[in-house]
Amino acid sequence: MKTANYIQQLVKYNVWANTKVAEILCTLTTDELQQEIISSFSSIQKTVLHIWDAEFIWLNRINGIPITTFPSKAYSKNSAIDAFVNCSLDWQVLMENKSDAYFDELSSYTNLQQKVFNNRMGDIVIHCMNHSTYHRGQLITMLRQLGKEQLPSTDFITFLREN
Repeated sequence: MKTANYIQQLVKYNVWANTKVAEILCTLTTDELQQEIISSFSSIQKTVLHIWDAEFIWLNRINGIPITTFPSKAYSKNSAIDAFVNCSLDWQVLMENKSDAYFDELSSYTNLQQKVFNNRMGDIVIHCMNHSTYHRGQLITMLRQLGKEQLPSTDFITFLREN
């Protein structure tokens, strides 16, 4: 499989999995979203905001748009869940027609601490999609801790089977 096809498939998987999780998140009360749960982030809401922030920041970095703050600073429950899904859709649109050469290009960007880094575009995209997968897994565990039992599989192989 070509690099571009593989990365585009990962980005489509990310949209699919974020959408599945968002469908469950929309059913939660504000109290459930904010309930303290031991994890990397102390609530489902904080975990969702972290995924959204990361996807948004990386998307802007590879587009050459400097980011100085987190987008989640101003949000409501529904707008944050929508933004979480919409950002992954923005990734899909951006990646749709990219070639292998694009994913080999170097991207120079400045992080929030004003340090400059250079990474291959493909490595950045894979990092971002992998990061989202990691934290989505935490969301599923957190939802189980809230007693939610009917949770969708967000496994990559399930995505492949369904698509």
